[in-house]
Amino acid sequence: MVFKSILILAALAQLLAAGLALRINFRYRIYSAWFLLSAAASVGAILRLTTLSEVWTQTPTLFEDRNLWLSTVAALLASILLLGGMALIEPFFVRISEAEKSLRQEHRELTTIVRATEEELKLAQRIQRRLLPANAVELPGLDIAGVSQAAEWTSGDYFDYLPLRSGNTALVIAD
Repeated sequence: MVFKSILILAALAQLLAAGLALRINFRYRIYSAWFLLSAAASVGAILRLTTLSEVWTQTPTLFEDRNLWLSTVAALLASILLLGGMALIEPFFVRISEAEKSLRQEHRELTTIVRATEEELKLAQRIQRRLLPANAVELPGLDIAGVSQAAEWTSGDYFDYLPLRSGNTALVIAD
């Protein structure tokens, strides 16, 4: 009876481990290795059940079938370790999933901030261009030209031609 109980426990642990691995597969959408682990745990359960069906009518004795007992106890330990590993690893997937969700939210927020900042910079660029003179002033004997080229969106450059009451023209340059 003890031998059969060990095999039943080993098979149950293997099936639970397979179920946990499949749950991790579908809950966290991590398919590759976890399908293999769940398949391996299922095959392990089938092996335990096969051994159980072979010895169902006749329980092996501890002294005559020592190797069978040892392999069965080892299978139970391996099954418990596999089940424990599957149960202990899921919190890591929970944390990874939460971190990914947080990163997606931060990305959306940053994208919104970047778009708003770009709009503000475009507005500042338009305002700055309107402050600059559209054409250079014409003065006899002088070729005058002016341009302001921002390195990025805007710059601190400013220039203008101001007519004075005396008839002269003042050139204003600021940075």
